[in-house]
This record gives sequence, structure tokens and C-alpha cells, in this order.
Amino acid sequence: MEGQYTTSFQLSTKNRIKEIELHNYLSQWKNKHNRNRYYKKEDFCYDGFMYNTDSNAQNILYIFDYKYNDRQSMNRIWKMQRFISKHCLDYNITVDSISYLILNKTNSKCIDTKEYVKNFEKQILGEIELLSPSIIVSCGCYKIVKELFNKYNKSHFLSAINHIPIIDMLPPTIQVSSKLYQLHFEYLYFRKFGWNI
Repeated sequence: MEGQYTTSFQLSTKNRIKEIELHNYLSQWKNKHNRNRYYKKEDFCYDGFMYNTDSNAQNILYIFDYKYNDRQSMNRIWKMQRFISKHCLDYNITVDSISYLILNKTNSKCIDTKEYVKNFEKQILGEIELLSPSIIVSCGCYKIVKELFNKYNKSHFLSAINHIPIIDMLPPTIQVSSKLYQLHFEYLYFRKFGWNI
């Protein structure tokens, strides 16, 4: 029993340290954001881990252009996560091992996401490295993410993350039924990883 308690403590401490590192990283990013003449009057949207699972589960990273808080979007994200946790046998993934990254940290539709990404490319890659996901699900912004990865393909910025598979998924707000949305995701997932995963 003592060994189990020690292991649990070590894992929870490791997760807390990782969350603190991410918070400090985003705080530094926010300072650069606030010093930029185009964004200094805009809000800064924090993101990262959704839950501290106190486990060694590997996480799935969902990347969005903006933050989606509506019920439909959240339900769709959770359904995708449940599907991955059930079918992805190559990684230790749970329903709660989930993280998210907002490309446009202003979370403002008035600010062009592509322009924001150009100004903070290295910060975005650094955050992905800190989150260290097993799989990336890019929801509606695959082209931006792929171009970013391609640009830094031979750079040390991608040395730790260039092997991560990326699923090109639709944005969660798209006007289709949730059932059709989920079926489309499952099709993309199996096309990416095959039927035996």
C-alpha cells in the first residue's frame, strides 16, 4: 500500500509541476501579447489542461482558432475524446486526459487568426511541446497548424513534436447534426490510424 501511495503522490506532483510550468509559460506569452501594438488592448485567453487526472495518461490536444464554450461544441469534443479513449490502444488515454490550445489568444473574431499566429509562432509550438500530446485534433484550423509545422520542420522547435499525428477535423460549431459530426470524426480517425488501433 505504501508504494501505491508514493506513486500516486509522485504522479500528482508531476502533473502539478507541469501545470505550473504551463501557467508560467502562458504568463510570459501574455506579456509579449500585451506589448504588441496590435493586441495590447485585447484580452488574453489562457488554455491548457482541462483536468489534472493524477495519472500517467497521455493527453489528446484539441486545437481551435477561438474558444468554444457553447454546449453543442463541448458535447462534440467530449464525444470525440470518449471515442479516442475507447479505441486508441497504442496509448494510455482516458476520457479526462484532454488539453486544448487556442491559436488566437485574443479570442476575438475581429482579430485575424492567421496574423496572430504569425506573430506568435514559436510560442504556439512551445505550448504544444509543453502539453506533449499523443494525438492532435485540429478543429477547423488544420491548414494553419500544418503550415506552421512545415515552416519549422527542420528547426529545433519541432524536434520533440514533429512526430505527433494530426487529425484534420471540422470546427465544433459547424451546422450539421451531432451524429453526422461524430461519424465524420470516426471516419477520419480510422482513416488516419487504421481499424486495428
